[in-house]
Amino acid sequence: MPTNRVLGAAALFLVAALHVWANATRLPDQDPQAISSGYAFVATASDPSAVYYNPSGLAGQPTSEIDGAYVISSSFNYRGTGGEVGEKGGVFVLPHFFAAVPLGGYTLGVGFYAPYGLQTSWPDNSGFRNLATTNKITFLTGALSLAKALTPQISLGASIQVDHFKPQLAQGIGYTPGDLLTYTGADTEIGWNAGLMWTPSPQHQFGLTYESRVNFHLSGELREMPYGVNESGDGTWGFPDHLAFGYSFRPTPDWNFEADADWTHWDMVKTVSIHTATGPVTLPFFWKDSWYCEFGATRYWKTSTGRFRLSAGYFWSENSIPDDYYSPSLPDMDRNLVTLGCGYDWAHWKLSIAFVRALRATRTVTDAFPSPTGETSNGTYATSFNALDVAEEYAW
Repeated sequence: MPTNRVLGAAALFLVAALHVWANATRLPDQDPQAISSGYAFVATASDPSAVYYNPSGLAGQPTSEIDGAYVISSSFNYRGTGGEVGEKGGVFVLPHFFAAVPLGGYTLGVGFYAPYGLQTSWPDNSGFRNLATTNKITFLTGALSLAKALTPQISLGASIQVDHFKPQLAQGIGYTPGDLLTYTGADTEIGWNAGLMWTPSPQHQFGLTYESRVNFHLSGELREMPYGVNESGDGTWGFPDHLAFGYSFRPTPDWNFEADADWTHWDMVKTVSIHTATGPVTLPFFWKDSWYCEFGATRYWKTSTGRFRLSAGYFWSENSIPDDYYSPSLPDMDRNLVTLGCGYDWAHWKLSIAFVRALRATRTVTDAFPSPTGETSNGTYATSFNALDVAEEYAW
């Protein structure tokens, strides 16, 4: 085995029928090995993507990794009293990069990834144009991590994160046909995460990770078209802290079973107020806390030239948005995913492939508050998607 590896992804594509997960805007897709085992990776975190999943997993990793980017394409269907329409879809590109390098008795990790994201685009004949048209949220994180094995059984890790957030929001106003209210803002703030790994025996491993909340102080521009209103708009927009627990059971070196529970504190997102010279614009959210439940299994086989692995998993995510404040800009719903993946390590190469099938999900909204012009989000929303993630890595 080489003492230092650099792993470069020749291709990494996540092609899905959706731009945003349940559990509001979180995006847990950061590594094909984690994805293929149902995203249950907190207690395994065995490659440099531990920068995201659990930084304590970096301890003892003599590797570097480059993952590249994944691409999401999406569509949604909506049926309401005015008929049925489809979300326009499009492409959402999310880059990510991870590296880990041993440094004395420590391991230094670096990451660049998108932990949150959103992009939806509804046609003008949706029936709720004054609630949502085209919306995009860009959230990029750069992380610097440090991990250390305190004992053969316990390792700790933590990261400092530089988070950049840019919302681009749009909806109709309703005074004249085609009018539009838009807001674009941006800010960069500091966050952090920390993790613990405990291995009481070779068969049992436990992981715990916590990521801080981040409050962004946006500076941006509010426009009302075609009315000639163009003014600066500042406001505060928070993203939640979250906590994840994982347990990995390894009955033999050839098997790994893991189960994770991941809680996101979306209840801290109440309202967002954009302050302008002519008065505040308040965006109501009132989201609720929600969970991920993740289960995965991996089988390893040694071959004459390397090692092959096969993984499968199940992922359930809970919706975070109550009916009252439901918005088509973020069509959130409970979701069930099944995952399958494989990988092969040989000589200086490593190839990983993950496939995700999101079972068809629907949500019927009946009690949404109307807009000032009387439109509501009431109706039935439906979606499903497939995803493919491929990473090719080179080591020396």
